[in-house]
Amino acid sequence: MFYISSSSSSQTPRKIKSTDLPGRSENDQDTPIPAATLQRGSTRRFLVLAIALSTVALIPWRSCLFASPALQDGLPLLTLETILKSEPSASHAAEWSYYYTSQSHLPGEGEVQGLWTKKKWEDFGIPETEIVKYNASISTPVFQRLALLDTSESLSPSVIYEAKLMEALPFNDPSEIRTPAFHGQSSSGNVTAQFVFANFGRDQDYDDLEEKHVELRGKIAIVKYGMVWRGSKMSTAAERGLVGILTYSDPQEDGNITEGHGYKAYPDGPARPETCIERGSIGTVRNASAGNPSIPGQSIPSLPVSFSDVVPLLKALHGHGPKATGMTSDWLGGGLYYKGVDYYVGPSPPHIVLNLNNQMSFPTREVHQILGIIRGSIDDEVIILGNHRDSWGAGAGDSSSGAAALMEVVRSFATAYRTGWRPRRTIVFASWEGAETGQVGSQPWIASHLPWLQKTAVAYLNVVVAAASREFQVKATPILQKVIHRATKAVMSPEGGTVFDHWGGKLVAAGGGDAIPFLETACVSTSDLSFGAIYWPYHSNFDTFSWMNSTGDPGWKYHVTTAKVWSLITAYLSESPVLEIKAADYAVAMRKYVKRIRDSIPSSVSFDLRPLESAIAEFHNASAIFDAYASSLGSTKADERIRLVNQKYLNIERQFCYEGAHLVYDFSAFYSDPPEFPRLFHSLESGDLEEAQRWMEITQAKISDAANLVKL
Repeated sequence: MFYISSSSSSQTPRKIKSTDLPGRSENDQDTPIPAATLQRGSTRRFLVLAIALSTVALIPWRSCLFASPALQDGLPLLTLETILKSEPSASHAAEWSYYYTSQSHLPGEGEVQGLWTKKKWEDFGIPETEIVKYNASISTPVFQRLALLDTSESLSPSVIYEAKLMEALPFNDPSEIRTPAFHGQSSSGNVTAQFVFANFGRDQDYDDLEEKHVELRGKIAIVKYGMVWRGSKMSTAAERGLVGILTYSDPQEDGNITEGHGYKAYPDGPARPETCIERGSIGTVRNASAGNPSIPGQSIPSLPVSFSDVVPLLKALHGHGPKATGMTSDWLGGGLYYKGVDYYVGPSPPHIVLNLNNQMSFPTREVHQILGIIRGSIDDEVIILGNHRDSWGAGAGDSSSGAAALMEVVRSFATAYRTGWRPRRTIVFASWEGAETGQVGSQPWIASHLPWLQKTAVAYLNVVVAAASREFQVKATPILQKVIHRATKAVMSPEGGTVFDHWGGKLVAAGGGDAIPFLETACVSTSDLSFGAIYWPYHSNFDTFSWMNSTGDPGWKYHVTTAKVWSLITAYLSESPVLEIKAADYAVAMRKYVKRIRDSIPSSVSFDLRPLESAIAEFHNASAIFDAYASSLGSTKADERIRLVNQKYLNIERQFCYEGAHLVYDFSAFYSDPPEFPRLFHSLESGDLEEAQRWMEITQAKISDAANLVKL
């Protein structure tokens, strides 16, 4: 059973003005906000927090969700657009970010910030809020050690290098958050073994090593981040018989913006500091709550490390095994040559070994989800917006920039609500906890509301990183392309022109953060917006308020821009009588996906994709006719034909799920762009033509179902 505060709907909303922080004007948006300015508000912040901790009476969520009478429109769309584009404030975004980054908020630590968020939403004027708690198995580091040893003297091995496993933040960064170096859902283990350098840790990299007669079994692998997900690196190493794995961010990831190319490291320049460590989970939404993931043959101890800690290890491989330059071209490009690293692959000599000690616990802890609701006059069409609060470290980019932007979205809609606006469709705002350990907050909420979601959810709109650089990215299902294009054309970019002008309108494969379980489990259309999907402080202790204020988004313009785009997508989906959707956009995208698969098939392989292309053509033709019919209905508000059209639009995405997974898109982080039709693609990639044929037939049938759904 889920609960909502009984005082939420009856609370008198407090009028919120768009005032700046003390001593700051709206003309100061191009400059960083002094930390002292924000610190002066800390007393008020803690008072609000104390109020939020008070006990409230509770009543069931579902009865509250469906009990209220229908609301009627009271504000023209143009007026709503004006509010949503004018209300988000740089100073407010900075204030919210300062709060969220001021204390550790790993999964399981989010109660205080959750209650604060709920209280703020109520103060803004959101008519209904609630907090939903779940128990989850949370990865917790106990002890981590990495040491390079010389065991020539077996009775008294000497330590050549002891890894620091921690960042060295600038002296003027006041952040006190120091998250240990660990992988979420990693296995406990204490192994001492020879080691190898295995490039990106892919199957093909281990194939290359074996072709060079490099022994892998019983070794520890050192691998670069990139190319494949970190969890795949661990599982592949385990399957290959390795006993441990280290992941690190090579300067290769950063292109030319490195110390090796003459740039100074942060805070003196834009390059990645050598002590930066990228943490992260190696589990998925499917196994997040399984407890200790140690499974013999499938899981091995792992640690994330900085390239500062890796350099002595890679130098210890000099002269042992072939160089990367003697491997395939995929092994080239490493960025540590300026540090004297020649990228020998090893293995290390028998007496030069690594001790990798990773001790984890998996206590059960509560994770706290905050929901806000503005009811619409249509109760069976719902738009959901969400972001996760939990972060690795301070998390100014991931995910506090998204949390700050969500605060501005909620505040903007609350302003419109107080002005008299009531949405056509219900809008639900969600502040999740537990995404960084496998969406252990959003996933159980989705599972608990699955029939309702599959009946009513128009879309789930997610943001993880609202601002960390200037590059805009959208991961989305193509059915949302029309409304995303409209919103990005309506919002000005901080660089001049519109967001669309700089972006160009290309969508990448859907997924990202809490959008993953909405897409995979509930088969709901999703989007994930970001300015800065790839940025070097990601999941490190460098991702602080100071970094964001001085480097990531000085002036906080991109936080504000994301809030505006996010708000307008929501408004256009909520307010248009006929949903702002084009089914044909999905079919057009599918044609491109099949071409990508065709281009990836080796010339020596014979596989006929024409049946799949025929199904897509059928879907495209039916969709084009259906879209034209939907457009012809105009803006008649109470037309039963519009309701039926919208229900068909809503159900298109549902057609593409099969046995608990999406057929078009795979699990993917917000920064990645994996191949579409993943089961078909990977079957062909592995040469299993029988399996590929099976998946093509399944996919073809589901696309035909979508065509039949929209046929008139």
